Amino acid sequence: MALHGKSKGDKRKYESMEVKFENSGFKVRALDGKLLWKVKIAADKIKVSNNEENANPYELKIKDAKVKVFAPGDRFLGEVRARGNYVEIGDKFRAAGTRPDAYLGVALLDGIPMPQRAVILAELAARH
Repeated sequence: MALHGKSKGDKRKYESMEVKFENSGFKVRALDGKLLWKVKIAADKIKVSNNEENANPYELKIKDAKVKVFAPGDRFLGEVRARGNYVEIGDKFRAAGTRPDAYLGVALLDGIPMPQRAVILAELAARH
């Protein structure tokens, strides 16, 4: 999958998905219109759910100098935190830089297929 999104108004189309922007976040849909993920952004957290009601979401909770990442049911997935000259993303990934940006926590959302996770991460990074 290529992450080449083409923008038109309040939407961006990818190879197999469409992102529709809203004031408080965005929705990722399949090209047939089926909701895949709803992303709601607040100052202290990001919620990612697979339903319109935002029930049982993944949560990226921003507190102090780190981000705690939880799966539905409050299952802890890991933290995003600065470690000297890099950012540690759980025990799985590292990123260059010294800021533990919340969007990096999307990499830990294990129940979201990687292509969809990549689109969510890219859209959050673009808003950053």
